[in-house]
Amino acid sequence: MYAGLISLLRIDTVVQTNACGPRFSSLSAPDEFFGIECLSGSGLLILTSHLNRLLVVNPRNGRAAVLVGVSGEAGDADGDALSEAQLTDPTGLCLVDGERKLLLTEYFPGLLREVTLPTSFDPRLF
Repeated sequence: MYAGLISLLRIDTVVQTNACGPRFSSLSAPDEFFGIECLSGSGLLILTSHLNRLLVVNPRNGRAAVLVGVSGEAGDADGDALSEAQLTDPTGLCLVDGERKLLLTEYFPGLLREVTLPTSFDPRLF
C-alpha cells in the first residue's frame, strides 16, 4: 500500500520588485505561516503573520514575492497592495471571484480585508 510522500518546501528568498528592479533577501525572522491557498498557475499564496505580509511562492524553486505588506510594518493602511497597503497579524485567506480577489482576516485589529490582484499577476513568473 502506497501512503504518499511528504517533503519540506523551503522558502529561501523573498523577491521584492520596485523601480530599481528585483531585490533578493532571505527571510530574516522566524515566522509563522497562517494561511495558504493554491493557485491554478502552480503558485501558492502564503500569509506570514509576524512579518505582516502576503507572499506568492513558486513551489518549484522556493522563491517568493511580496504581494501585500512590502514594508513589513504592521498597520491598517489601504491602497496599492504592492506599495501602500499594510497588514497586522494576518491569519486567514480565501480566494474569491476566480483568482483575482482575496479575502484576508487580521487577528489583532479584527479586520476582514479585500485584495484585488493586478490583471498582470502571474504566479509562474516568480
